Amino acid sequence: MARHYEDDTVDFTGEATRRLRPPPRLQGRAKEIFIATVTGCDPRHFRPADLPFLERFAESSALAEEAAAKLAEEGVVVDGKPNPWFAVHQAGCKTMNALALRLRLTPQSRSPRAPKTVPAPTSYYETLELEASDDDDGPKPS
Repeated sequence: MARHYEDDTVDFTGEATRRLRPPPRLQGRAKEIFIATVTGCDPRHFRPADLPFLERFAESSALAEEAAAKLAEEGVVVDGKPNPWFAVHQAGCKTMNALALRLRLTPQSRSPRAPKTVPAPTSYYETLELEASDDDDGPKPS
């Protein structure tokens, strides 16, 4: 059987991107997060009005990463007191979480609004498969 390979490259059209660009004041890791966020979504997902929220999202994400690195390096407790980076990490994560919901970046906020349904019961065989302790991390063939 012949294999069919998908070409996942995008043809260059010469048109400028429709994606939001990071503002010049955004630098370093925050700029990288901004670009990763914008390019990780459909080009039509964000509008110019989202720019300040995206900028704050990228800044708070970068800040939370920096604080997490400091906590890993110094520990949560320093000289018998909570490390000040812990509060910075909490604030960054809280802001990031709130903005992710508003920017529709979370799986919950991206899913279409569906009527409440009751899930089908899990079969005994599916439960056994999930509980199996195999070294194989891949999905099992059906």
